[in-house]
Amino acid sequence: LAAHPKVIGIGETGLDYYWHKDRPEWQRARFRTHIAAARRCGKPLIVHTRDSAEDVIQILREERAAEVGGVMHCFTET
Repeated sequence: LAAHPKVIGIGETGLDYYWHKDRPEWQRARFRTHIAAARRCGKPLIVHTRDSAEDVIQILREERAAEVGGVMHCFTET
């Protein structure tokens, strides 16, 4: 589906610890999966982060998300 010309990015993805405090490992695993998909298809990420900046930044670095870039869609951090 990502190969369709109307698809311009992968997401919305990311971490939200404000509403979803339980099972953060589930969110982190799916975030990593979405980053890998963006890297495979060469499309930027649309990232949601709420009360989770430290983990989001760490995962973005570990998964080399800078290779595809992206936009912070929801950002409630400093």
